[in-house]
Amino acid sequence: MIGRSTRIARRYNLSIIFGILAVVVACLLTSIRTSQASKDPTRHLDYQTTSAPQAANGKIYFNSDRDSTAQIYSINPDGSGQIRLTNDTAIDADPSWSNASQKIAFVSNRDGTFQIYTMNADGTNQARITNIKANDGSPAWSPNGQKLAFASDRDGPYEIYTMNADGSGPTRLTIAGGVNLNPAWAPDGSKIAFQSNRDGNFQIYVMNADGSAQTRLSNNAFDDEFPDWSPDGAKIVFASMRDGDQEIYLMNTDGSNQTRLTNTPGSDGLPVWSPDGTKIAFETNRDGHFQIYTMNADGTNQTRTTSNPTGTDENPTWAAATSVTPTPTPTPTPTPTPTTTVHSISGRIVYYGLGQQFPAPGINVTLAGSTSVAATTDNTGFYSFNNLPDGGTYAISVPNQGGFKFLPNIVITFVNLASDQRADFERVPIYRINGRITNTSGLAVPNVDLRLGVAGCYGPNSNQFVLRTTTDAGGNYTFGDLGPADINYSYAISLSIDAQRLGYSLIPDPVGSGILGPFFRNQPALITQNFTATYQGSHWNNTGRLNLGLQPENSTVGALNTAPRFCPMERC
Repeated sequence: MIGRSTRIARRYNLSIIFGILAVVVACLLTSIRTSQASKDPTRHLDYQTTSAPQAANGKIYFNSDRDSTAQIYSINPDGSGQIRLTNDTAIDADPSWSNASQKIAFVSNRDGTFQIYTMNADGTNQARITNIKANDGSPAWSPNGQKLAFASDRDGPYEIYTMNADGSGPTRLTIAGGVNLNPAWAPDGSKIAFQSNRDGNFQIYVMNADGSAQTRLSNNAFDDEFPDWSPDGAKIVFASMRDGDQEIYLMNTDGSNQTRLTNTPGSDGLPVWSPDGTKIAFETNRDGHFQIYTMNADGTNQTRTTSNPTGTDENPTWAAATSVTPTPTPTPTPTPTPTTTVHSISGRIVYYGLGQQFPAPGINVTLAGSTSVAATTDNTGFYSFNNLPDGGTYAISVPNQGGFKFLPNIVITFVNLASDQRADFERVPIYRINGRITNTSGLAVPNVDLRLGVAGCYGPNSNQFVLRTTTDAGGNYTFGDLGPADINYSYAISLSIDAQRLGYSLIPDPVGSGILGPFFRNQPALITQNFTATYQGSHWNNTGRLNLGLQPENSTVGALNTAPRFCPMERC
């Protein structure tokens, strides 16, 4: 885990490459300017506030992919009142709240690379404040709301910069090499904490607000990341990998008295203080995927705030209660209301294995009807059709592809579309069995009736026939698009034949040895089973079946193989 915005980009298959510094002269000039500024005793630092009052706790802002790609939401600390603030097809993430300006800074790639935007507390007035070809991320407001610290790779590897609230006057603060990320202001505005791997792995550093006096606070062999100052300026909370998985720690502002607050099997990270300093919000995947939790400042009373059963909630930032309450508008927009009402149809395609849900990327989804277009699921399994005119009729389908079919195996139709809709699908493997029946001379034997039975672990239709077919004029047969009853486990599929052709028996005997499996979960399979028909003459009666006295002991022609079920998996 490198940084907030970079992690979001990597999850959605966006490549941000950390390289070496490419423009040596520019770096030297910046270094000289920073050095001179730090030595100039007349330089005025306007980042500070006269005091750092501790306000009551208000909303928590975070990003979530619960409805598509990552978007910005707000929620009360008790989990109520969740509101979506951004609504576009790009990634909006990494919100940062300013109590002074009542603004939210966030990162979005809606215009190409990741840039920094600001908006009001209700999601209105979204404005881009950085505009470069490189990537900007990790925005953090100064306490007085007049400055933003952020990370950017505009000069090579990520470095820490500051700029005015409108994006003007960008100034580079770090020039020490390595990657520098996730700045956090001290509550009085005099210092900035950040993480850097300039000495090997990521550790927590602190510097003056002008970039001078950069000092290392943590020192261990594992990554320490995501610092945040307590409202009283006495503590820094951060995340560390030092004990095996990422957990949350607390330390004094000089790096002493480092104390572990969380201890779970999952990953706990991105901690932020509540405005009153009594609580800490953080993200954790202890329940399967990342959700927002809160806890007391000593690590007790860890409580889940968000509940997202299909995606991730991340990057919390905590506002004071005096902040403006966002207007509960389902789809806020910074632009005037369009003259034509449009909607979207989106969804997610997943598959299951070992009781867990996984995304199915790269799946082609088709839209037909008033608009015809195709889409492909992204790395998280999501697809989306946007800007669909109001009142149209639209049909969503997922054709069989790559050896898989998709449930429900129907066309989902929306008539007179009047709002955003969702259509989810499940990917299941296709099992096909085919073969040919010939006589001892190699000639086709048509009109042989074949019945397919399934036997396996925990299947709802075990020991029952599921399909039936007949050999064609060429002696060929096919059982296609056969899906298992429970794709979490392997299946042994047994084949039995009820011969309808007078005077023949089959080799191999499908009744006595019909096991064709196993078919493994989430792996399409094609099995070919050929048979040779041997003429038996008078052994057959006038109904087209073997005389009962000539059948193998304990077997019945046309019945499913009664041999013990075959299943190599652990749950049989």
